[in-house]
Amino acid sequence: MSDFDAGRGTLRVNKARVAGVDRATTKTGVHRIFQLCPRAVTVMRRQLALRERFEREGRIRHPYIFFADDGSPLHSIKEPGRRWAKSMARLPIRPRRPYCARHSCVSWNLMLGKNPLWVARQHGHTVRTMLEVYAA
Repeated sequence: MSDFDAGRGTLRVNKARVAGVDRATTKTGVHRIFQLCPRAVTVMRRQLALRERFEREGRIRHPYIFFADDGSPLHSIKEPGRRWAKSMARLPIRPRRPYCARHSCVSWNLMLGKNPLWVARQHGHTVRTMLEVYAA
């Protein structure tokens, strides 16, 4: 929970989980701080409120913000993947992989005129890669 700063609307990513194993650092070894949009901040606040409720009920005994329906830690990508697929099935659009959301976010930020250096840092790209892939 210390990775989320509600006042600043930021989320710090400084560790990773690979194949169900927690790592003390990210894949690249670089710590990033994401500036969340207001809607994402609202979602994070709701998630933390749910987490607090589960903690009070004794259903959570771990430090993770996100968890399975029963309160247990997410050990694999399958559970969020199932939730994603269920949400996509309810929408009147063709199914997309979760990774597409990242690409959409980059594209939208660039179309809105955000600083390309800021967008690259937010998404862990080099400016060169971002411009080659997204600027066109």
